[in-house]
Amino acid sequence: MEGEILELERLLALAEIMTPDMHADSGPLTVRIGMKVEAESDSGSKRNFKIVETFEADPKSNLISDQSPVGKALIGHKEGDVVNVSTPGGVTSYIILSIKPMF
Repeated sequence: MEGEILELERLLALAEIMTPDMHADSGPLTVRIGMKVEAESDSGSKRNFKIVETFEADPKSNLISDQSPVGKALIGHKEGDVVNVSTPGGVTSYIILSIKPMF
């Protein structure tokens, strides 16, 4: 229990409150935690991802961790960027169609 309490305290100490207008003055939106990303794969299929912290990840609900192969590849990119993702199944290219805050 003490270990879990320490981990929660660490997470709270590093927490950042996210608002819809966050980074509004710093140019185009880039993919980061708390964003919905619509992307199209090189095979033409569209996917919607929500970028979350590792402990919130639920791939079946399209909640992907910023530490997953797809999450790591998308972080920092903007709409129109082509991103190559290396996964155990091979390399997939995605073009980022849209980025929106989750809230």
